Amino acid sequence: MKIIQVLSRIFVEDLNRSVSVYELLFSESCKMRFKIPQANVELAQVGTVLLYAGEGIEQERLIDISFVADNLEEWRTYWLEHGGAVVRDLWPVAGGRNMVLRHPDGTAAEYLEFFEGGHPCRE
Repeated sequence: MKIIQVLSRIFVEDLNRSVSVYELLFSESCKMRFKIPQANVELAQVGTVLLYAGEGIEQERLIDISFVADNLEEWRTYWLEHGGAVVRDLWPVAGGRNMVLRHPDGTAAEYLEFFEGGHPCRE
């Protein structure tokens, strides 16, 4: 079991403007950008930041942090055995899948697993 990357979540009004700001900050281009139509949210990743915009971001605000992980089943089992709880079980996302777990300290954490070639951090 391994955490590959920790992603900070930021909620913004203007995704284009924010992407430009963080591209300057990190001196790198946006790694991914896509819409989640069913949630009415658009997100982009620049560096280690996930930028969220859209009418549906209130649900996303309930999640404190995102982790890119190597094996969601193992993390799910680990936290269930150590006092955690499943908030949203395994769910397909662009290039992989995710789930939301509540850690024993109350933190709501999104765990993302990307398939080979499904995300720049899995090159």
